[in-house]
Amino acid sequence: AGLESEKAELCKKLDQNSSTMSELRSENEELKTSLKEGKESARLLNNEKCDLLSRLEKANNDIEIPHAKVSKLLSESEELKEELRVIIHERDFLSKKSQDLSSRISDL
Repeated sequence: AGLESEKAELCKKLDQNSSTMSELRSENEELKTSLKEGKESARLLNNEKCDLLSRLEKANNDIEIPHAKVSKLLSESEELKEELRVIIHERDFLSKKSQDLSSRISDL
């Protein structure tokens, strides 16, 4: 009777182990699927990251081009201001000269 109960106990443990192995295999398959999905998701995210970096670089380049144009326009603006200052100075000088001549003519 002791041998029979020991045999029954071993069969019970074998069934439990078999059931546990089956559960572990199933869990392993789920993990493999999850890992595969995770890798695919990581690949898609990496592609999206590369796309965003590329778009960001293009946007930066698009900004730099107008910035260069703005710098050039500001430089030209400064040059024109300087020319205008010189012209105003010459006008004032000539205006004074004209007044001086006018007053000298009227004195004659």
